[in-house]
Amino acid sequence: MRTVVISLCDNDFGSMFRPLLDAVAQMVDERDGRHEPEHEKRARVQDMIIAALPAFYIGYQKWPSQDAEAVAQTVKYLTDSINILFDSEAEEECMEDHDGGSWMLNVNTGKVIAF
Repeated sequence: MRTVVISLCDNDFGSMFRPLLDAVAQMVDERDGRHEPEHEKRARVQDMIIAALPAFYIGYQKWPSQDAEAVAQTVKYLTDSINILFDSEAEEECMEDHDGGSWMLNVNTGKVIAF
């Protein structure tokens, strides 16, 4: 795995996706060296991102005035709307202009960029 992209085409969520991808990079780095098939690595990353959406939304993005119902609606929007891509698919996606609404993790360097 070289590249992970979270594509949302909604640039309102940068403050949560950057630290989320930082956490993904740390997890991938700590598990490096374990011999697991590529499809299992990808499934683990995808599962981690989906499972972490509520926590990272509440921790980095939630407005103090939002009640639990509003948070649940936003998390549902995020879960239903994001597209998680890997390697060549992710790199092709980076060629598109998403107006800052997508984020890419270079797994080798740990660098996260918005595009």
